[in-house]
Amino acid sequence: MTDGSVRIPCSTYRLQLRSGVTLRDAIAAVDYLHALGITHLYLSPIAKARRDSTHGYDVCDPNALDPVLGTPDDLEELARALHARGMGLLLDIVPNHLAADERDNLWWRDVLAHGPASAFANVFDIDWQSPRPSMTGKVLLPILGDAYGATLERGELRVERADGAWVLRYGDRDLPLHVSPAEDLSAIDGEAGTPASFDRLHGLLERQAYRLADWRTAPEQVNYRRFFNIEHLVGVRVDAPDVFAATHDWMARLVRHGIVDGLRVDHPDGLALPADYLHRLHRLAADDLNEELIPSSLYVVVEKIVLGREMLPDAWPVHGTTGYEFLNQLSGIFVARHRVRRLERIYARFAGRHPSFAETEYAARKQVIETVFTSDLDRLVDMLVAIAESDRRTRDLTPHRLRRGLLEVTAALPVYRTYVNAAGVTPSDREWLADAVRKADRRNADIESTLFAFIEDTILRAPEDPARLAFTLRWQQLTGPVFAKAVEDTAFYRDNLLLSLNEVGGDPAHPGTGIAEFHAANQTRASHTPRGLLATTTHDTKLSEDVRARLNVLSELDDVWQRHLTAWRRWLQRHRTQTSDGAVPDRHDEYRFYQLLIGLWPADAETPPASLADRLVATMIKSAREARRHTSWVRPNGAYEDGVTTFVRQSLDATRSAKFVASAASFARTIAAAGMINSLAQVVLKAGSPGVPDFYQGTELWSLRLTDPDNRAVIDLDYRARMLRTLDDDLAAAGADRPAIVRRLLDAWPDGAIKMYVTMLALRVRRRLAELFTTGEYASPAVTRDSSGGGDQPQVVAIVRRTSAAAALVAAPRFASRLASQGQWPMGEAVWAESAIVLPDELAGVTFTDALTGAHVTAENGRVRVADLLRDCPVALAVCESTTERRV
Repeated sequence: MTDGSVRIPCSTYRLQLRSGVTLRDAIAAVDYLHALGITHLYLSPIAKARRDSTHGYDVCDPNALDPVLGTPDDLEELARALHARGMGLLLDIVPNHLAADERDNLWWRDVLAHGPASAFANVFDIDWQSPRPSMTGKVLLPILGDAYGATLERGELRVERADGAWVLRYGDRDLPLHVSPAEDLSAIDGEAGTPASFDRLHGLLERQAYRLADWRTAPEQVNYRRFFNIEHLVGVRVDAPDVFAATHDWMARLVRHGIVDGLRVDHPDGLALPADYLHRLHRLAADDLNEELIPSSLYVVVEKIVLGREMLPDAWPVHGTTGYEFLNQLSGIFVARHRVRRLERIYARFAGRHPSFAETEYAARKQVIETVFTSDLDRLVDMLVAIAESDRRTRDLTPHRLRRGLLEVTAALPVYRTYVNAAGVTPSDREWLADAVRKADRRNADIESTLFAFIEDTILRAPEDPARLAFTLRWQQLTGPVFAKAVEDTAFYRDNLLLSLNEVGGDPAHPGTGIAEFHAANQTRASHTPRGLLATTTHDTKLSEDVRARLNVLSELDDVWQRHLTAWRRWLQRHRTQTSDGAVPDRHDEYRFYQLLIGLWPADAETPPASLADRLVATMIKSAREARRHTSWVRPNGAYEDGVTTFVRQSLDATRSAKFVASAASFARTIAAAGMINSLAQVVLKAGSPGVPDFYQGTELWSLRLTDPDNRAVIDLDYRARMLRTLDDDLAAAGADRPAIVRRLLDAWPDGAIKMYVTMLALRVRRRLAELFTTGEYASPAVTRDSSGGGDQPQVVAIVRRTSAAAALVAAPRFASRLASQGQWPMGEAVWAESAIVLPDELAGVTFTDALTGAHVTAENGRVRVADLLRDCPVALAVCESTTERRV
């Protein structure tokens, strides 16, 4: 559908392009995606990236198509193919950073060659004026595998001639060398074993615009803003108008020529002034864009994590977020939060002390700030000291005390960042900052309250003073990476209570979503961002939607879960390796292993496939390094990691662990069956909610994937296209007997066809009735339950959408694990008895037709019996397309 001059998606499908999936593959997939019901193809970044990139976010040239993906003609052909079918193209763009790659990023190479004199020095966020005289006018390059002196004197740094210029060779890397015309470079390399022979080379390197260093020095000494703590991703000063123009020239042409229909903005929280950037982004559509047309000039969504009561800033001209808040709200429906306390006791008994997630998060934040973002904190403290010393009332605040205070306030901020700028401070900014200061003050009785008050006052007065504003903008660029690295990449790997809670944008401290909360969130979304994306899996999620749907079932079956854990722990004790530091893996990692195994186990497998052990070893090692209890990325602990590897492989060896494998397979089947119901429920509730349903590649079938790189596997789109054609043939042959198809698909549910069936019919209905699902009124009908139903009986979540011309009724069960464990599905009279959905008065007497089964259900006396609606399928998406003929 369109909104003014903008083509608004009804649904999006994310393809992760790289060498195995190119633009030609995307072109070949257009017909399939159209048949599936998708309206917009949503591509990962396509600008030229590092030549070994596996994801495209390490862009080297923002103004050129990555040749690995295809040619400009391929891109234009893809756009034509999409537009010919009434579809559009949504692109992921990366404004915050570029790859610090001296080989492929020519701008960065020029900066290394010429330093502050480079024509591109202003592009990168580099602190050229260092308080360390030896670093003034230089950029630190922490790329060495060892200390600089040792690396030099081993002869690993060599001067060579390449393409008519002198370069410094280090392994497979070559760096530019600034050499005076009269300089003699003969015999400059030195001789290993003779340290003095390297003096001339050292002198030459000291005169360069870069300083080589051990990679471990980066957290403390790097003098450019990075993307999180990734050394090879350097921040870009895109908030400067000339830098914006230089980095968006190609994208502007793609938008103005109608090749690209919308943009997904990666990590806007990394920008100094996100609102300014987003306004400039809309001007890509036209040079003379009237301010009143924003945001109707271009479809834009942002990868912004909003938490709790937080809302997108009003000043941002965007259609919404990429949908993490919806992901967690929807997944939370299937967490039996009234039983979470039991899970906490089980976890504590299994693993030992289980601190609250708030404690785990706080400790992780402080650790990350001190170890990962040390140089960023030091730079901010220097700025804060200068501000304090400029006022006689605060000049006695010492650097040490200011550092402690700033660390504590940063660790306590309840959101990713605030958005104070020269225009002022919003009420939300004041609220989040006050909350952080209050928590920091309460936690630190040995720090005077006046210090925290000074920090708060500095930020709140930023609009009045350039020095305070510069500090505040830089601090706000730090808090987002701190939150992400500390919470998503550390605390989520330390607290393993229920892994489905540990998702980007999630809050394990408040597990589960009540039905009323879910509806309230949808109502807010309908009012504020009805065109934002609704995600359930993305390229950044820790678990795919189907793994999450399975693990949520554990919250319902806590008693069964405990019995299995007790047995498994006993049976597999012999596979744990004894070291001087204790048994490996520790109980926290072992507990994580069992959840991941249940989440990934193929539903129809008696024994685990060979690839499962490899995937679990990889993710367990990654998890242990992220948790940083026994090993880390900086200092891998070989003994611990070898012990984890041995434990995983021997546990999954059917000859070594026969009882465990048989038990795990049986329990996994039970969990998978209930998880299947949860997954189908997620599909229809996503289809019925306000917003734009987004599907990550391959998730129209079961997708049992973990975080990257596990979720980047190439998917077989041809196989999916054949399955969809078969389903369409079955629908044509069955005519009105759709229930027969559903029964057959449920009987064979492990093949995933039932999920594709529900997905394609839901998406086709949304596309056909775009106005209803995009702008239609949202209602949350009450559901009456049969009086005999107990607390553990399945429940129904229902959604009503309506306009003056049409209406839709969506219904899905939750907490159906007890039925699934008995081989039953939540359908029909025996399950739902006299339960009913109470519709708004305006829909009394309406007859709905279920898109999945073809069943007709009438709202008699304003009620639809659940048993009638869910007679032949566990979920329903029923519509009434004509208001003039809707009443019986």
